[in-house]
Amino acid sequence: HPLMIVTQETGQQLAQKWLTSWNGRDMDALIDLYGSEILYLTPLANIVFENKKDGLVSGKSKIRDYFSRCLDRWPDQQFKIQHLFIGVESLTVLYFGFDGAILNEIMILNPQEKIKKVYCNYMVSPTTWS
Repeated sequence: HPLMIVTQETGQQLAQKWLTSWNGRDMDALIDLYGSEILYLTPLANIVFENKKDGLVSGKSKIRDYFSRCLDRWPDQQFKIQHLFIGVESLTVLYFGFDGAILNEIMILNPQEKIKKVYCNYMVSPTTWS
């Protein structure tokens, strides 16, 4: 299939749906944003799931379980988007997340504009650099 440039409108709509779903605890609306082939890579998965070491959550049922566990662990969490970046078949959301952490999620889209892959990254304080 030809590569798709994510438009500003598409990026903003997807980011708004993602934010509203998370902050409203609407799991069905949140899961609907993801394709069946979803691969979600986050170091937080190793904390949320015991004995996980690779940070990979794959498939919609596992993603639902992961998100539910996150909501149970941080029930009052409200995300706040700071910046949105758009690109070729991708968008990046920079936001404040769990316990005030600054995160970004690089979301790769499939041809149906569903999220098929996510790289979730956490900001590291410069004071920890060597």
